Amino acid sequence: MKHLDSTHRKYLQRLLCGLELGVEVGEDSQQLMLEHLDFVLEWNGRINLTTITDPMEAIRLHIVDSLIALPEVMSLREGLMCDLGSGGGFPGIPLAIASGRDTVLVESVQKKARLLAQFIQQSTSAWSERVTVEPVRAEEYALRFGGQASLVTARALSQLGSLVELASPLLRPEGALVALKGPITEAELEVARDTARMTGMEVVSTRREVLPQDGEARTIVTVVRTGKSIVKLPRRTGMAQREPLFKAGSRQAGSEL
Repeated sequence: MKHLDSTHRKYLQRLLCGLELGVEVGEDSQQLMLEHLDFVLEWNGRINLTTITDPMEAIRLHIVDSLIALPEVMSLREGLMCDLGSGGGFPGIPLAIASGRDTVLVESVQKKARLLAQFIQQSTSAWSERVTVEPVRAEEYALRFGGQASLVTARALSQLGSLVELASPLLRPEGALVALKGPITEAELEVARDTARMTGMEVVSTRREVLPQDGEARTIVTVVRTGKSIVKLPRRTGMAQREPLFKAGSRQAGSEL
């Protein structure tokens, strides 16, 4: 590795010891995660994959920040995991390595998608055989492969209500969205609950966590598909963000259903 060494491995181990993940992340898995992060840092000068360039902070704010959702990922039903807006591969790759799930990384920015595919192809580890990349938007992916995922993940991608809408057509019955958010307001949660009721989903848990060392607040929200959407999904690309089904302070659905 060009950017990371044994000091960084020990740092990651120390941070993980401070988390109650409920499952051990072994040294081999940690090594794979560091190799992925090293790849991201190496390419970041040519393609903007992350604003975090300090290796120590990248370990904390990418790898560890992804793994705080591991308890939810491990407790939910087995099956395909679909990571929306993967960017440089977070949280999808750390969660795929740690959980052993078959995983699809959905990333619509073509350059980022090609780099994700390149990293997976060059890996000699067995985990890479379970991970694929789809260079499309979530709505396009849902049109082709809707109803197949047991789990959808997304980190800092969009408002929670929009994520609920995007996840619903991707999920099997009883499948779940696990959204990794920063601090979340009650207003955003209420919009997500309203959207969930319309799209056959239900917000079932909200867990608050803090990152080790500097204590940044994180919220992991789990939303389960419990029925059928009364709205035809997916809507046109980008509508979930531009014209959400519900908005804060309003009980009225968005203009286009």
